Order: sequence, then structure tokens, then C-alpha cells
Amino acid sequence: MKKGNPRIERIDQSLVEKIINTSNLTGEISESDQAEMAIPSYLNKNPLIREIFWRRYDGVFQLFALKPEMVVCEFGCGFGAFLPTLVEHTAKVYAVDLFPQYAQAVAEELNLPVEFSTSLDSVPDGSLDVLYAVEVLEHLDDLPAGIQLIARKLKPGGRLIMSGPTESTLYKIGRFMVGYNKYHEYHRNNVYLLKQGILDNGFRLERTAFFPNRLVLLNLIGQFQVKAK
Repeated sequence: MKKGNPRIERIDQSLVEKIINTSNLTGEISESDQAEMAIPSYLNKNPLIREIFWRRYDGVFQLFALKPEMVVCEFGCGFGAFLPTLVEHTAKVYAVDLFPQYAQAVAEELNLPVEFSTSLDSVPDGSLDVLYAVEVLEHLDDLPAGIQLIARKLKPGGRLIMSGPTESTLYKIGRFMVGYNKYHEYHRNNVYLLKQGILDNGFRLERTAFFPNRLVLLNLIGQFQVKAK
């Protein structure tokens, strides 16, 4: 990341710890579900792992310049790490997650006007300027159907901005360090298969970025524009 590039607004770690530790959702949201929200990375005792978590979001944020009039959605919002930044820079924010309760609690604590849902189906068709999917699409059982649904939710010319895992040896070592290796079939696709799936289902590639860089590549970040029908 180049010096001077904008960074996302970081949520205080103590707030998320308080929400998770005082929540009554322990039986409802499993350890595996928390892993899919990247909570083990965000709350990791190793400061380097925590910094990698935030820097990846910085890279996603820097790829595309948001405008104040835009309507955006984060598909797979996890515990809401990206929501303060999206609210600050746009007119309306949707957030979708199978388990939105943690993110809802964060939004309530920070007074963030976000419309939450457990399904992307609830977002109006043709309503979004940008949809973000940060480390999410690799979990989809039916990638083509998921990409086609995303395309339907975007306005003409709307953007999908995603990041996904390379599944390189270095990436797998990092995942092992955090403890994600415990979850069978945690990722169904690597980012290269995701990229091709997006291109095959109504999008064209505009830009890519490498995280943290091209030589030490853990994640690929892509900006795609929905094709005119």
C-alpha cells in the first residue's frame, strides 16, 4: 500500500470483544461461523495478523472511489468492520450476512444507519452502485447463481468489488497460524476460479490489486463492472 492512500475507519477492538463476550448468541453462532466472519483474525493476539486483517480492507477501499450519492451493499458483512467507512462515504448502506447480529450490535453502538438482512434477495433489484464481497464468494455453494444474483442487484454499470484467497502455500500457512485449518472445506474456490466465474456471469474486469503485494501474494482484489444487457 502506498503512503498517503486512504484507510478505512478502524473499529476499536474492545468494542467487538465486549459485544462477543456479552452476547447471548454463543449457541447460535458457532466457532466455524465466527471464523467465516474473520473474528479470529481481528481478535488475534498477534498484532501482525490483526494488521493484515485491516490492511486488506484498506486495499479493498482504495480500489474504487466512492461518491456521497452512492448506494452500496456489503455482502457478507461479518461483524461490521467495513460499515463505518461505507456509511461515512455513501448515501445508503445495505449489509447482508447469515448471522448479522454482531454487526447490528456494532452499528447500534456506533449509531450507524445500516439496513441489515440475512439474504441478498431482500435488497431491491437494480438499486446498488457498488456491492462489496470481501473474502465471501469462495464460500458459495453455487457460484454462478450467486454472481447472477449480484448482477441483478446492481444498477446498469454498477460495480462488484471482491477479494479472495490465492490458496498459495504462504496463504495456507497464515490460515494455519490463525486456526482456520480446523474447518473442513472452509473455501470452495480460490480467487482465480472466482475471477473466471465472475467473468462468465455478466461482468467485465476493470482493475485488480495484489495484497499485500505481487511478490507476497495472499489475496487478489478485483473490480468488475456489470455488462449492459
